[in-house]
Amino acid sequence: MLKQWMTALLDSAEELARTSLGWELSRPTESVEAIPGEAIGGCVALVGDTTSAQIGLIAAPSDCQQLCKALMAGTAEDPDLEESEMVDALCEMANIMAGCLKGRLEPVTEPLKLGLPLFVRTPLRLASRQQLELAPARLGPVETRLMLIHPFVKEAK
Repeated sequence: MLKQWMTALLDSAEELARTSLGWELSRPTESVEAIPGEAIGGCVALVGDTTSAQIGLIAAPSDCQQLCKALMAGTAEDPDLEESEMVDALCEMANIMAGCLKGRLEPVTEPLKLGLPLFVRTPLRLASRQQLELAPARLGPVETRLMLIHPFVKEAK
């Protein structure tokens, strides 16, 4: 189950990059164990009768400026966005990815409902039964971490 979620998350981020940002997504092959430095982003819960998880995207604040400007059809040279605009844009990107992920997973899982998007800032603090999976993804020029927060049992490799 975890592998299906991570694959769907990467595919959803690729769709976000291509359709909403006008960029390509590249997937580095190395695994990511930690979130480097300060990061901000957005996340959204997906909830079913027996399944729940949160997905999102985080990056350094300066990189998030580029992501948010691209979402608003701007360029890196445009003036920086206000924090409230960034919060809204990061949450919207998480919401877009969650909608894409929901569509990809529903053929193989129970029906899922989307929660409200939330703005997040590191360090993330998880409940004792939650696990965090990270996947590096470069959206255009921006290094991000896709995240899946879940209660799933780790699968054997």
